Formats: sequence, C-alpha cells, structure tokens
Amino acid sequence: MGFFTDCIRHTISHMIDLIAKHHEELQSLCREFCVRSLDLIGSATDNDFDPQHSDLDFLVEFHDHPTMNAFHQFFRFQMALRQLFDKKIDLTDASAMKNPVFIQTVNAQRTPLYAA
Repeated sequence: MGFFTDCIRHTISHMIDLIAKHHEELQSLCREFCVRSLDLIGSATDNDFDPQHSDLDFLVEFHDHPTMNAFHQFFRFQMALRQLFDKKIDLTDASAMKNPVFIQTVNAQRTPLYAA
C-alpha cells in the first residue's frame, strides 16, 4: 500500500464529508467493478459544492471485468455510486475524454479516491 494509500487517506481527510463517510464502501465498490482508478472532479473538489443541490462528478478507469461487458460495468457502477451517495452521479470514463480543454480542466482538479 504505502505512499499512494497514505496520499489517498490524506486527501480523504480534506474531502467533503459525504465522500469520507462512505470511503470503505466506495473502496469495496471499486474492487467489485474492477475499477483501475477513481478520481473526484467538479464542484466537490473545491468550495463550490452544495450538499443540498450539487451532484458528484467522478472520473473512472476500468480494468476488464470477468463477467460484465464495458457497458454494464460503467452503468452498474454509476447506479451503485448513486445508491451509495444518494445523489445524482456524473461519471466520465477517462478513455472517452478527447477535448483538450476538458482534459486540462479535469487534470487540474482531480482528487484521487482509489487506485488498483
């Protein structure tokens, strides 16, 4: 585990309470859905997050799942996140990002939550 795990724990300690509260369940979902990496992006990474109205935005990379195709893996993971956090979830697959401006914006704000 080591350095990267320590960095993630440090990040979580400074993260919005909603994410930190469900950290263990989130780790379990990431393992279940063969997530390679999961980053928090969007308003939850800065002071613009409104717990009553904001959705949660995530950037995800997957490993191949042994029993699910990529379509089901993506949408079932998104539904599981929605159930876990009881919020609208915007999930972006990192492999689908093509716009250089969007990529630059995401890279400037991404907060690591999980890495396998």
